[in-house]
Amino acid sequence: MGWAQMQELRSALVGLRKANKDVYCYLEEIGGGLYQLASAASKICIAPAGGLDLTGMHVETAYFKGLLDKIAASRSLNAAQKARTENNGVLLAAGLIAGEALIGLLFALFAVIEVPYEQWLPGLLPSVFPLPFLVSTLVFVLVGYVLIRTPLNNAGRPEDPAPPSAMM
Repeated sequence: MGWAQMQELRSALVGLRKANKDVYCYLEEIGGGLYQLASAASKICIAPAGGLDLTGMHVETAYFKGLLDKIAASRSLNAAQKARTENNGVLLAAGLIAGEALIGLLFALFAVIEVPYEQWLPGLLPSVFPLPFLVSTLVFVLVGYVLIRTPLNNAGRPEDPAPPSAMM
């Protein structure tokens, strides 16, 4: 069963729960999509010899450090400027990761309290959803630009002292 079919079935189970009906789910094994489906039930039972596999979804990441190093070399940055650039880049990337995690927690909260955001979100901008691939590509390019440009702009002057180094 695909993700779309599981989402439709989960929506039907949520409808039963909203009609004050109990929904019981018995599974031999549970993982990924089945866990999402079972989360709509009043009670989930797994066979004693069954398994629980929560591996998550696959994510590809992009690293801009190599490109940043090439640009820094072309600008003839000294060691202190390179260290400041790297520190700024790490802090900026960590902030973006933390923001992404907070958005994930927000959507998890929506799922737990069963907020029908999939219904009202497209209603806000009906002509925009679903977003075309070009928008995703533009956002990717913009994030890459910010991750490279911001640290380079904060490299400082060559005569500024180097930032303290971290001990690993």
